[in-house]
Amino acid sequence: MKIFFIFFFIFFSNLCAEEISFLCKISEELENGKPAKKKNYEQTPISLYLDKNEKWFNDFRKKDFFDNEKDLIDKISYNFMEQKKNFIFRFLKYQTEKKKKVESSSFIKLSKFDGLMSFLKTYYDINEQAFFTTEVRGICNEE
Repeated sequence: MKIFFIFFFIFFSNLCAEEISFLCKISEELENGKPAKKKNYEQTPISLYLDKNEKWFNDFRKKDFFDNEKDLIDKISYNFMEQKKNFIFRFLKYQTEKKKKVESSSFIKLSKFDGLMSFLKTYYDINEQAFFTTEVRGICNEE
C-alpha cells in the first residue's frame, strides 16, 4: 500500500509540474545525415525543458525565449504533441512575419519509456530548400 502511495505521489507531482527538465547524454551527432566530424556534444549533455501546460518542449525555456527574443516572436510557430509513447515538438522560424517561407526548423522526439531522443535542426535557403541539417541522438533522464 505504501508503494502505491509513493508511486501515485511521484506520478501526480510530475503531471502537475509546470516544467520538467531532462538531461540528455548525446551518443550520436549527424550533419546532413552523416556522422559529424566535429563532435560538439560528446562531452556536454543537452538540457531539454518540457512544459505540458504551455505545450512547449525545447532546449530553451519558453519564458526565456519569449523574454529574450521578442523580435522573433511573430516569426515563429510551434506544435507540441503528446502521444502514448512519445513527446513530439516542432518549431518553425520563418523569414518574415508573414510566415510564408521557413528559415529553420527543429523537430524533437522523446520516448516516454526508454528516454531515447532525436533532435533534428534544418536550415533553409531563400527558396526554402534545405541546405544544412544537424541531428543529435541520445538518452534523456529527468533531472
